[in-house]
Amino acid sequence: MAFNFCEATFVFDKKERKSWPLIAPVQDHLDRVRAPRQSFKHDGRPSPRKFCEIRTHDYPFLYAENASKLCCRLLLFFLQGVAKIYTPAYIPRMKHLTTFRVIDAIARTGSIRGAADKLALTPSAVQRRLQSYEAEIGFDIFDRNPQGVDLNSAGELVIMHIRETFSETGKLTSRLADLAGMRRGEVRIGCSQALVPYFLPHHISQYQTTYPNVTFEVVVIEHRTAQSALANHAIDLAIVFGGAEVPEFKTLLGVHQRLAAVMGLNHPLANFEQLRLRQCYEHPVALPGVGFGSRAMVDAALQEKSYSRPPDVESNSFEYLKAHVIATSAVTFQIECGAPLPSIKDTNLTARLIDQRDVAPGTLWIGQLAGRSLSVTASRFAEQIGRDLSERYEHV
Repeated sequence: MAFNFCEATFVFDKKERKSWPLIAPVQDHLDRVRAPRQSFKHDGRPSPRKFCEIRTHDYPFLYAENASKLCCRLLLFFLQGVAKIYTPAYIPRMKHLTTFRVIDAIARTGSIRGAADKLALTPSAVQRRLQSYEAEIGFDIFDRNPQGVDLNSAGELVIMHIRETFSETGKLTSRLADLAGMRRGEVRIGCSQALVPYFLPHHISQYQTTYPNVTFEVVVIEHRTAQSALANHAIDLAIVFGGAEVPEFKTLLGVHQRLAAVMGLNHPLANFEQLRLRQCYEHPVALPGVGFGSRAMVDAALQEKSYSRPPDVESNSFEYLKAHVIATSAVTFQIECGAPLPSIKDTNLTARLIDQRDVAPGTLWIGQLAGRSLSVTASRFAEQIGRDLSERYEHV
């Protein structure tokens, strides 16, 4: 069996031509990878010039015993990458933001070397980018010290501008992708720990089933830091539990959340449909640290109660608290959307709601930065989780 050898010429610009030899079993694949006849200019208007064209010339050259199957597979992956890059629905990383990404990485890591490692660049390349930008604006934006670098006053203004630019670019790419009929983009979520085990994984997987080109970044934050994370453009959406406190950010939805007791599957309290707080305190109690919304609900409910006592275990990690109650006869507490209630079918844990006569509900908030419009991708995801919460829980 003979393989054909072919040449594919990719024309990125009329002045520049690049060629790669390709093995011809990918000939049919090449036909499917032909680039679009138009591209977008910098101002967003269609350009009639070809963005890329592929021409192949077949001639016998290579035989099966000399051809590597691995090579063929790698070439197919290469062509699939070409198809992805040069399709109108794909919005590439914009090159004019490269310097901004370098500066943002320096600010986040606090060092030139750390930024270089994160971006897979050499420290000298990162240093040149930074010096070129500082020379262009006429200000140093970092204070150098033996431990690394820190943003100065000018740098604080620059980094805010950079992150606002990233957010606006994300909205642009999301809207352009919607015009092309393929939704893509990134959704950055800051959430309370309660949403991590069950609620968010369910909704993210559901959203990505419909829109597989959308990526997510999930950061666990406290409700007190949600406003600053939104203001710094570190996240697009905040989904946090704040007890009875009204958040500073713009709220899209607020729903009541009851407190639930979480325990092992074979715990004696699992035989009840609903619990009183006194019943829970007949067993060892493991509580989240002071400052968490669920801890505030418990502390408020225990005021002037005769059975009130310090917790047997206290931790700022809900993962540890869950592991602790699995291994012992202890009980911990969580808001209902983060608790393994019977409908969730957890293999190691179960939960029962606490009677509202003992513990008043708190509030779960969905919000965004005031004055900022969300990308299409983030907006649609917020609508999805908002519908689910509205159907399951009482509005504030």
